[in-house]
Amino acid sequence: ARDVNENFLSMANKAHIHALNGILHSDPVDVERLREWGIMQGFPPELRCRIWLKLCCVNPYSLPKLDMRCEHSDHDQIRLDIARSLWGRTQGMRVSQRTSHRRDLSRIVHNVLCRHAELQYYQGFHDICAVLQFTVGCRASIAMLDKLCTGHLRHCHESDFRTMRSVLALLWPLIMRFDPEVYAHLTGCDGELQSFFALPACLTWFAHDVECDGAVERLFDAFLSAHPLFPLYLCAAIIRCQRAQVLAVERDASLLHGCLSRVLALPHCRTVVDLRPAVHAAHGMMLQLPPRELLARAAAPIPRDHPLWRAPYAWQPRFLRADRVLWREAQRQRAGPASKHARQRSCGASLPATSSSSSALPSTPWSRALSVLQRGALRRDLAVWVLALAVLAVLWVWVWAR
Repeated sequence: ARDVNENFLSMANKAHIHALNGILHSDPVDVERLREWGIMQGFPPELRCRIWLKLCCVNPYSLPKLDMRCEHSDHDQIRLDIARSLWGRTQGMRVSQRTSHRRDLSRIVHNVLCRHAELQYYQGFHDICAVLQFTVGCRASIAMLDKLCTGHLRHCHESDFRTMRSVLALLWPLIMRFDPEVYAHLTGCDGELQSFFALPACLTWFAHDVECDGAVERLFDAFLSAHPLFPLYLCAAIIRCQRAQVLAVERDASLLHGCLSRVLALPHCRTVVDLRPAVHAAHGMMLQLPPRELLARAAAPIPRDHPLWRAPYAWQPRFLRADRVLWREAQRQRAGPASKHARQRSCGASLPATSSSSSALPSTPWSRALSVLQRGALRRDLAVWVLALAVLAVLWVWVWAR
């Protein structure tokens, strides 16, 4: 039965790859279909890099360069956090390899924060950067984070965490709407239970505590495809799916806080398939209670000009150009200045430099074709002479040997 199940999953994965390749190869690419796919099914690892770049509207042939010298003001805290990170992702690697990955992660964090002076570093941001680093690479990670930090993660980078507290408080209206029994159990406990148990999951997109292989990437598929509040919907959906475990805990604030923190670490997740019920439930919650309606229920109102109200953002269009088209445009741009310089040199060599007006005469197609033919003839003559000399050398050695 296990072999049959594995064969079925392998066939389904091949079918998904074929269908997603069809979407990616079409021009324009229907990004909205990719978003629906990312929420409901997730992406295969073979295509995840290309699709994540599409979801963030990143051109893979025009990536930002790494600034090796930039350093954020919170460099001490960043250094300490990165020194404690990447143990799971570099398991089995040599110390030098782990050090190299941490150095790259540090460059990603510093480059993103230095490019956006209004952003504040928070503990856990490096966990998101690490997931992107091992999936799309350093430069592509910076390009993606340029978009995410001003959109999906903007409320996490605020210095006073005021908006983040308001977002966490929205967890109670979600639980009350979709599971009144659990809501009564949590709010009727001895002592006041705050929603800070969901803070690590929302700050790091579950990247800090979840240990199941591939689970974090599967969640990132959904987070990159959905509204910025989708991690909060997922927290409510996980609590609802594990309601029996929550209801079994005594009505004590400290005990319930510990239980909910453990539940959101997804210890019950053994494979990526185990995430499907919670992700689908979160998607259903978001359809029944849209994010804008949920934001309107915030106890501490969130300003209307905040990025949470503006999603989807201007950099999230419905259609994008295919990678092959972007590659041709990049090649054309790279060849443009070089070919222009070559034409200027050929014109300057063929025209007498008697005056500024004569050197500025435009080159005709006939003159450009003639110069190309002349260069080709020169190369051909040179090749003939080299071949003739080689033949003579071989004949001379053969005669000498006899």
